[in-house]
Amino acid sequence: MSSDHFFCFIVYASPHATKRKELWHFLSSLAISMEGPWMLAGDFNSILGRGERKGSASISCIGCKWFKEFLFDNALRDWGANSAKFT
Repeated sequence: MSSDHFFCFIVYASPHATKRKELWHFLSSLAISMEGPWMLAGDFNSILGRGERKGSASISCIGCKWFKEFLFDNALRDWGANSAKFT
């Protein structure tokens, strides 16, 4: 593959933490087979920490942990968003 190509996966993750964990495992298995640059974009329905959450509803930090591990294990970066911080 020439250097002017890359793979882009658009993601809309489930609002349910266990289903997102399944998605992280699936995407990690794809990452192993990737040759060349690739990226993920979309709505991950996940946060990296409590500071990204607005409101008083409690959240499961285990979901944060799984998302952080997924990003780390696959050498991915969260580039953030440039729209409203909380929707």
